[in-house]
Amino acid sequence: MKTKKEIENWVKRDNLNPMIVDYTMELVDQGFSFEDSTWGMVKVVELMKLSQKNGFETEFTLYDVEDINELSGITADYMTNGLDDIQIQLENKELTWLELWAAADNLYKKIGDTEHLFVESFDVIQNGDKTEVQVFFGS
Repeated sequence: MKTKKEIENWVKRDNLNPMIVDYTMELVDQGFSFEDSTWGMVKVVELMKLSQKNGFETEFTLYDVEDINELSGITADYMTNGLDDIQIQLENKELTWLELWAAADNLYKKIGDTEHLFVESFDVIQNGDKTEVQVFFGS
């Protein structure tokens, strides 16, 4: 069990979002161990740091992706959000989750939508002789 001081050091060291800290502490107050209440938070922090390192404006919220550098199984010619006529060309190869996130971030910046910054899903759609991947941005 971590002490309050250890938790405070963790918060300062990782520059954590106050909402994450509040949620974790709420679970601890409900009787969960710190370790049990932070298993998902570790993934969130890891992805937040990766976002900052790459200069992304978006946050990747596909938490079931275990390794962001792993191949995603997605191959497409371009990416859209399915709503606007704006698209990002992709290399027609199997992309890693990080490559998909980078493309989604570029699309997000190109669209200019500042409210929906969470990358929540990717859908692959056959569009004639081209393959499109639609990214869903949530808020």
